[in-house]
Amino acid sequence: MKIIFVILLSFGFCQSLMATDDPPPTIKCFSVDQDTDRDGYARVGAVSEVFEVGVDKGAEKLTCPAEYVPAAGDCNDHNATIHPYRVEVPFNGKDDNCNGERDESTYLYSSRGFENTDRSFKIKVKINNFWVILNQNYLYAKVRYVKLRDTILDETESSVYSEGSWTKVRVYRKSRYDYRVDLKVLGLESGELYRAQVKFARKVTYVNPQYDRITREVYTPITDFGETYYYTLTKSNSLKSSSEREKILLHGFTEYSYQEKGYIGQNGKLYLNGTRYYADKDEYWCTEFYAWLLDKGLPGVDARAITWIPNLVDFFGENYHEVSSPADLDGAKYGDFISMYGAGHTTMFLVPTRRPNEYWMLEGNNGNRVKITNVPFYDSQGDQRIDGYGHITKKEVLGK
Repeated sequence: MKIIFVILLSFGFCQSLMATDDPPPTIKCFSVDQDTDRDGYARVGAVSEVFEVGVDKGAEKLTCPAEYVPAAGDCNDHNATIHPYRVEVPFNGKDDNCNGERDESTYLYSSRGFENTDRSFKIKVKINNFWVILNQNYLYAKVRYVKLRDTILDETESSVYSEGSWTKVRVYRKSRYDYRVDLKVLGLESGELYRAQVKFARKVTYVNPQYDRITREVYTPITDFGETYYYTLTKSNSLKSSSEREKILLHGFTEYSYQEKGYIGQNGKLYLNGTRYYADKDEYWCTEFYAWLLDKGLPGVDARAITWIPNLVDFFGENYHEVSSPADLDGAKYGDFISMYGAGHTTMFLVPTRRPNEYWMLEGNNGNRVKITNVPFYDSQGDQRIDGYGHITKKEVLGK
């Protein structure tokens, strides 16, 4: 990435053009004195220190100085196996990933999806709750789901969701501590993005012994829907380049799941920062992330050659559209490239939210992580945040 592009990590920027009289960009770090268990995460409530990127740390830096860690939020700073973005450990009764839940289910992802059709998709759930396994002979599950365009990120209104009926499910075992359940969601709209949740219950049947007749059936909840979601899509029958877009999105949602498990991004156990996407360890990687996903869906894309926003603008050519109002985004479709903050950040368009002039986005290098977010067209000061978008068409699919 070119040196004329820099970052404001405190605001989630990936890159931004910087005038000579602008203040230098900064990065927040936490002293290791606030990371008692040395797991790379300072405790909840830790106080950060701000370093000037390019003055204290060099032109592009995502790692903190020695004796500092880049993240906080550790809910048990005396146990190095407990911290944010941690794989939930089955059956231990602990909040391993500091999300406020214990032994919650894990939604599994595949870059090919799970039997996604134009009207349905399958959810694969890894069970981490001992009581669910204990009651597997009487186990029922319920799915609630919603089109992304009909909801917002922190949705509190349960009426926007559709709920299926309680369904008998079969638990199957993949390995010693890996128990799973598969559920099918039917009757959906084609070409839509969805998010869904699953909860489990034990079915209790009351029988009148005199007449040998069932008098009542009660579903006693074992788990609730919780705060974790499964993101996926239904196939489109009408959208041009739909299969390519579907490949891009399914890969993107899978990368998001890797982030939630702590495999990638900040403190990534397998790939630190953006190294999975061909970025250097300390290099801002929002553009690399989008280009990497583009490479998964379109033939002939050289992701390693796309390292900053002008590369993407050149790639889309006449299919890159500058925008000056929300109405200019009416042509954007899921998978399209979005330029933000004066060509300072790359993200992927998903769909509008149910709030006016706000959009679901899939972002790389948002706080040095992969995130699914809601982005308003205007910021709190009324300034425009979104500059333009690159629209995937058959031209990109077939090559220029």
